[in-house]
Amino acid sequence: MLAWTHDNVYVWSSAIGEQILDWCNGFIRAASWIPDTTPGAKLLVARDNYVNLLDGGEPNPQRIAPFWHAGEVQHAEWIPDCYADPAILSRSVERAHRNTIHLWRPFDDRNQPFAQLSTSAAISAVAWIPDALGAPAVLISSVDGTLRLWRPKPGPHATLEIAFHQGTCQGAAVWISKTPLGPSIVTWGSNSVECAVRFWDPLTGCEQPILPIRHEWPIYRAAYFPNVLGHPSVLTWTQEDACLWRTLSF
Repeated sequence: MLAWTHDNVYVWSSAIGEQILDWCNGFIRAASWIPDTTPGAKLLVARDNYVNLLDGGEPNPQRIAPFWHAGEVQHAEWIPDCYADPAILSRSVERAHRNTIHLWRPFDDRNQPFAQLSTSAAISAVAWIPDALGAPAVLISSVDGTLRLWRPKPGPHATLEIAFHQGTCQGAAVWISKTPLGPSIVTWGSNSVECAVRFWDPLTGCEQPILPIRHEWPIYRAAYFPNVLGHPSVLTWTQEDACLWRTLSF
């Protein structure tokens, strides 16, 4: 099992018990295992202005590659298949609160992102979508209530911007490949203005004709289930309760 605090990464196993990877000096934002199919690389750690790719040695893992960012890294994850090759997705906050999304090739000696997108809107979360209408994409949720669907390769609709919630989009949006109305994006708001789950058409950016799910409390998380007792449903969590809703068309 893997866990981390602000200044250390911890590994537990039935064989060795607790193991602390004591190389970590700095504020750790994220840590994750990398699939065994990747030769040599075992661990991904976001710390300060770096995303570190480690070999997973015990107790002192060695850095295979450090990926430097102009601002503090807020998020990092391993992408096993990004246009046929592995990649690292990261998000950093730079001066004047400018947010940048980066995509890196982990074993590229140039140590430069092969794609990046910057926005002045503060980002609440990002989510990697392996197949968004036939191509990989990144869903970017912002505190200004805007969702962006970004395809890392240039072309038509490389970035689709959807203005929706009257306030913060809390958490990464959920991509649904199949609904009764076709592909949809599910988002949820989390502020005093609008606490609602909404459905969106990824092709047009328009809201789907499905009744929004409204809460009295800010929504922390939502999940879509295509068949619960014969009906498509949404599960939501707030500070007060968890609720299961049936989705209804207008």
